Amino acid sequence: MFQQPDASSSSGGGVKQELEELRRKAQMERNAALGGKTSGGDSFTSTDIELLLRFIGDIMPNDPGLKGLLPLKNNEKTFEALSDGIVFCRLFDKVCLRNAC
Repeated sequence: MFQQPDASSSSGGGVKQELEELRRKAQMERNAALGGKTSGGDSFTSTDIELLLRFIGDIMPNDPGLKGLLPLKNNEKTFEALSDGIVFCRLFDKVCLRNAC
């Protein structure tokens, strides 16, 4: 009656393509933050990065789920630490709890 799609179906490929696109965008942002250029010409200044890292540190100074990652420093490992999205998910959760989103 219901058939489960196999790995070669278009929906599986779509997810894979979306993930690859997200990886590509993350790499472009990482390159921009480290002084490289993106195709759109966007980049982050050192001040932008410092403000973001200070904000994260102020909101979640002792978050038990982020031990080993915090405090974040503005260096080549910054975007590596942020690349999996866990810090941003926990930040979003913390900000929403404070503001009753």
